[in-house]
Amino acid sequence: MADTLTTLKLDARTKHFAQAVARASGMTFGELIEKLLDDFLAQASLDEHGKQKLVSELMSEAWSEHEADRIALLGNRFPEALTERDRTLWQGIISESPRYWKVPLTGKPIRVSEKSFNFELFREELWLFDDVTRNEMSVRANELRRQKELAAKWPKQKHPLPLGIAKGGNKK
Repeated sequence: MADTLTTLKLDARTKHFAQAVARASGMTFGELIEKLLDDFLAQASLDEHGKQKLVSELMSEAWSEHEADRIALLGNRFPEALTERDRTLWQGIISESPRYWKVPLTGKPIRVSEKSFNFELFREELWLFDDVTRNEMSVRANELRRQKELAAKWPKQKHPLPLGIAKGGNKK
């Protein structure tokens, strides 16, 4: 498995002592961070339909070298753990599109597997969704900007009201 570069923002005190501990333990800073993450993930769990699932088990079940596979495997069981882009893609398009499923969609949950899901097709077509999800997120970002602009116009109100609506209802 290839290593990836990750940027980590730490306060100066934490970084200083983490580097000191790494040196004293004969590790690089990166090795220490990776060990700490591995230890944490070995004990962490996620809620899967009311049952706790160890992340260490999930890592062996839902890891793939292919981004599309990871989206499907994680999205099917833990959509809240996906990035906003991937969650939008999974919940808004893929999970409801018969095109990617080898079994009929009945409205009941279906476990993603080689027998039920067309991983190969999703891998081939994942790039097609980049513009779609980017545009949808752009629309959401514009809406948030608009809401912030409205809030700036009425700084004394906790929750600004849309234009044309006064407290106590519309007055003629």
